[in-house]
Amino acid sequence: MLPVRPRKKTSPENKRRIPLFQGILILFGLTLVLSTIAGYYFWKDYLNPRPVPELPYEELGPRPPKEIFIPQPPPSRPETAVIPKPVFPKIAIVIDDLGYDRPIAQEFIDFQAPLTLSFLPQAPHAKEMASLAREKGKETLLHLPMEPFDYPRTNPGPGALLLSMSANEIIQIINNDFNRFPFVLGANNHMGSRFTENREKMAVVLESLKKRDLFFLDSLTTAQSVVPSLAEDLGIKYLQRNIFLDNEVAEGPIRQQLEKLVQMAQARGFAVGCGHPYPVLLQVLRDQFPYLKNKVEIVSLSKLIR
Repeated sequence: MLPVRPRKKTSPENKRRIPLFQGILILFGLTLVLSTIAGYYFWKDYLNPRPVPELPYEELGPRPPKEIFIPQPPPSRPETAVIPKPVFPKIAIVIDDLGYDRPIAQEFIDFQAPLTLSFLPQAPHAKEMASLAREKGKETLLHLPMEPFDYPRTNPGPGALLLSMSANEIIQIINNDFNRFPFVLGANNHMGSRFTENREKMAVVLESLKKRDLFFLDSLTTAQSVVPSLAEDLGIKYLQRNIFLDNEVAEGPIRQQLEKLVQMAQARGFAVGCGHPYPVLLQVLRDQFPYLKNKVEIVSLSKLIR
């Protein structure tokens, strides 16, 4: 029987000690494990996103529009900028008494400016030349003959409107005239110094024009014309002549009258000049046309009606 060695008593100092290096490794391992667990719970929503349920387009709401790049043109250079045209005062030139002389009527129809041409309704070539003028783009009027002060010594011509006529007789003449010239835009008076002073008779004329939606140009052969006040009362469109271009049928006086027309337009914004189918007037207009274009704008008469 082997002898039994007595067991030595151990004290705390004699207990087995863990080396320092092993302790550090164990501590690092525990730290790593704990941080991994904590990190998983913190980042799991990002690492494993929840699936988004498929919804109809209407439930999702409108999609934001994509931004589209639109290139902008470079700013225009001063030399390419659009320069507005100067605003000129306006004049209308009305040629009366047309319809007897075909060649001179043709010359005024072919004139390069927008003249307004007024035809005597009973003249032999009025219908033909007025139709041609309309085809060429010229504005046309009826030049209605009316009774002057010294009638019958001065005869306004066939188809004249006289104070001795009844309202029905005046209306019948006007209807016949406009039925032959349905394309005209208005009328003005030929002579008519006595007739245009009579409110009752002029009312018949102006009311007939109003029914046709036409305007009236007062040739202003008398300072006592009732046309302005009567037209205002009846609500009809009207204008008044400002200058007669050819009271003296000669080149010098016509040039002077034309210059007065330009000055009046510059002072008030517009003006109306009336002339007659004289070759000298046509020649002056041709000569002065380049000058007029630099001073005023020549327009059809209806462009001046406000």
